[in-house]
Amino acid sequence: MNRSKARSIARTPAGLSLLVLFACAALSAAAMLWYSVPKIDALLNFLIQKYDEVIPEIKIDNGQASVRGKQPFVVDTGPEKDLALVIDTREGKQNDAMEYLKGVEAGAVLTRDSVVVKSRGEVRIIPISGMPDMVINATTLQDIVDQYRPTVIMAGAALVFIYFCFVKSFQVLILGAIPYFGARVYSVPLTYGQALKISTMAMAPPVFFDLLLYVTGIRIPASYVIYFAVYVGLLVLAVRDLAGDAESHPNSVSINPS
Repeated sequence: MNRSKARSIARTPAGLSLLVLFACAALSAAAMLWYSVPKIDALLNFLIQKYDEVIPEIKIDNGQASVRGKQPFVVDTGPEKDLALVIDTREGKQNDAMEYLKGVEAGAVLTRDSVVVKSRGEVRIIPISGMPDMVINATTLQDIVDQYRPTVIMAGAALVFIYFCFVKSFQVLILGAIPYFGARVYSVPLTYGQALKISTMAMAPPVFFDLLLYVTGIRIPASYVIYFAVYVGLLVLAVRDLAGDAESHPNSVSINPS
């Protein structure tokens, strides 16, 4: 920071610091969404396109499931030997579900009237009697994704923003100790509230750097190390600025708390 910038920042209104904090949280949330949403979309599209190749069309009618073709239908799980995915909607075969799940750590079986799920040795039976009549295939799955995607993205964006509000606030509180205790080393008057203002403003450059990496698609290994190195470096410069200003104006009035 340039000479006396830290002192000026320490005098800024608390409302401005909060605005910067929320802006940093919003930019970090935007960066994460910019990076993750296209990848999630690509994964969902891939899975949907593969659905018809891997799983037969399932019809739910009057709370009962049915499929065409030979049953039981065992879904190929590749090298995963402790996972079983089976479809057997034949009448009178509901009790065979436990046999299909025998000897595996996890799995699921679609029977005529329920879905039997095994996870960590625990078995749950989920009735499908309350499900609406539908046909489950790649086309209907794509329609469901298209219908709910905007709502899910909005809800996800809100949760990510709230998450970063907590994370950035925690960073400000912890790293605010650097200017606070650093000022005391040089006998410069500085309240912890003023140190938090400096910590908040110093967060903006590394956040912009992080956003730039996401937007440009540049991936740097352990970029979070650079983030904190820049952040801490700016706070150390702020301490030096305060110390230099105190030496230049030894008889100046202390920074007014606000």
